[in-house]
Amino acid sequence: MPSAVVGRFSQRRQQTIRRIADTDLQKLADILYSVATQTTYEKIPIHAENFCKAMNPDELEDLTAMWILDKNNEDNKNDENNENNKKSNFCLLPSSCKRNTPKYEFELLGMEKESGKIRRITCQVKNQEEIHADDYSSDTDTYWKIYLFSGIAVTDSGKNSPHIHVITKEDLYRFLLDNPNQNPIVNAYREKLQKWYTFS
Repeated sequence: MPSAVVGRFSQRRQQTIRRIADTDLQKLADILYSVATQTTYEKIPIHAENFCKAMNPDELEDLTAMWILDKNNEDNKNDENNENNKKSNFCLLPSSCKRNTPKYEFELLGMEKESGKIRRITCQVKNQEEIHADDYSSDTDTYWKIYLFSGIAVTDSGKNSPHIHVITKEDLYRFLLDNPNQNPIVNAYREKLQKWYTFS
């Protein structure tokens, strides 16, 4: 089932009959009907500007986490003399995702090879909300890198900090399509989207 459809009907109180005003949601309903009746249908085109609307918040967070791991473990992958080049330097801490810490989605922990110093990375992901980078600038003493992704925009001067990094929609979309290291999570999300959408 497409995430956009699941999200539309995931509220606690539902009406028996519900109007679908969104054009893409109407197309998805038509596709679901076509699948149920085994008739042909035309998939919806998505691209860098609108693909995150096709993903639910958890999927978008997962995709962002995989992108961050990929980018921050690049040094290991590209160093042929490194015997640990297939192992991640940073790892995701699932327990760092807490309801009482809404400012960040999760933490990644790694160690600087030469000094042995612990490095912490975190991020905030908003599908259809703006992010104000200045809200995160006070945490740059705690985190080595703070990544921000918004399906709308990241604003303010804080995004120019050397510790705050903005992930663009183009970055994530290209990673979803190309998946350079064949990450199985990224592959699974791409294949799920391909049932309902065409990539352009």
